[in-house]
Amino acid sequence: MVVQAIRGDNDRARVNERHDIVLDQGQRLPAGSIPDSRDMYKTAYSLGVNELPSLKVSGSAYKLTRTRSLHHGTCLLNSPNLDLISRCLQSPAKSFIKARGVESVRSPVSNIYSGSEVDAHSRFRAHMLAAFSSLYGLESDFMDAFSVLNENGRLKCGGSWVAGYLTDCLSEIPEIRMGVRELQSSEWVYGQTPQFTLSTHPTEDDERARPSLLSELPASAQVNIKVRSGIITFAEILLATDNHSSTNRELIKDTLKGLHICKIKDFNTLSQKPNEFDNGEGARCLWKWLNKILGKV
Repeated sequence: MVVQAIRGDNDRARVNERHDIVLDQGQRLPAGSIPDSRDMYKTAYSLGVNELPSLKVSGSAYKLTRTRSLHHGTCLLNSPNLDLISRCLQSPAKSFIKARGVESVRSPVSNIYSGSEVDAHSRFRAHMLAAFSSLYGLESDFMDAFSVLNENGRLKCGGSWVAGYLTDCLSEIPEIRMGVRELQSSEWVYGQTPQFTLSTHPTEDDERARPSLLSELPASAQVNIKVRSGIITFAEILLATDNHSSTNRELIKDTLKGLHICKIKDFNTLSQKPNEFDNGEGARCLWKWLNKILGKV
């Protein structure tokens, strides 16, 4: 339905194998080779090996539970900040983290409309309404109702439809108010993340080579932290290989285990007296490194 709506202004749109919406960048195919316009997985543009890659304009995320489902859809209309997207997604912790969730795939992105399309939002909305109306066989007055509604307007209804905008008045409904509050909470944002492991060296579950750590850290330093539902469930950290290393490991493990990782503002605050560790300077460097890769300070 969304591809059908986008094709109202851009016939390069299709659904790819990951169910994202992309714009093909190839040359237009000869008339006899153009696929059926109802095929949402193919366009009239070539996908040869020497062609530019398709550009992503829309993606979705889902959360399913036993009693509820949440769908989050996105669409790039005419954003002036495309160049910032890649930088925002660059995490210094990526090379050290392995999660149990579905692995994200980086894709080049684009807008559906050019920057000069000042009415991109209204055009996209009109095409979406038309596609929705066509898909569900709604009466023509459904479109007429929306054409006179504004975001503060009252609901309008027909024989088989209700049209309107979701406004702040919905927050008066207890169930919706509770749901909105939950989705905005750190417990949802961070606590509902998949289980992940942060490790500085190859492990049995993650054999990837790791980048070098801070030069100030001892060469033997190792970190292995497991997080589930936003809570540190396991922490094994080695700062030295001398006879006191086991003391260091146990002390740091007890310091980290059970903490909500999102609530740690600065790892340095976990030990106000770094010298209580056998390797005080090493501990300070370790907290500094964790702060850096997890964006704490």
